[in-house]
Amino acid sequence: MEILPLFSTPVYLGSCDVTNGDVISAENTKFVNPCSGDLTYGNNGSISTNTTWLETVPELKRNVEANLNEYVFGILGASRESVYLEHQSSWVNLHQHGDRAATHVHVNSMFSGVVYLSVPDNSGEIIFSMPSMIPTYATNTVNLDIVDPNLYNMREFPVMPEKGMILIFPSHLPHYVTASRSNINRYSVAFNYFVKGEVGSQESRLTL
Repeated sequence: MEILPLFSTPVYLGSCDVTNGDVISAENTKFVNPCSGDLTYGNNGSISTNTTWLETVPELKRNVEANLNEYVFGILGASRESVYLEHQSSWVNLHQHGDRAATHVHVNSMFSGVVYLSVPDNSGEIIFSMPSMIPTYATNTVNLDIVDPNLYNMREFPVMPEKGMILIFPSHLPHYVTASRSNINRYSVAFNYFVKGEVGSQESRLTL
């Protein structure tokens, strides 16, 4: 017999060359806490005021885009002749003790991801969740008792970050980050990309 993983949500896990200069640049970045004072999201950590941060580290940006190209054109099979990837935004995340990230998606983007620059022990996992509007074997209103969790039946999938790890995923995929239990700062870079060019054919052609 055979199981076909039909209509799966592909998440790319790779590696980037993160230099000491990248880490120092992140540490010296100006940060703001956009959720300060919010009782629900107050521990969401801080983000850089620069929202195109990858532009300041061109070698790391090239490395990110090499992984993105492999994901979009190599694995997903998109046509290199009709579209290309354009950097929309990128920012540094600073997580201190107790900081986490609530469940969210990345709006106004097609492909998103994160690169981990500095990852102390016990500084939290990233967890991907099954989208409520895109069920797999069952909707969110049906919960079977699962005795053997696997890729076919999981509703959440945790990834333990490591320095240099890069994750790339469709921007609509919900995810969150568990609270850091470390007293050492953790730095990561989130990014958003969109396709540019012509998609579709004949009467449905769209120029982005």
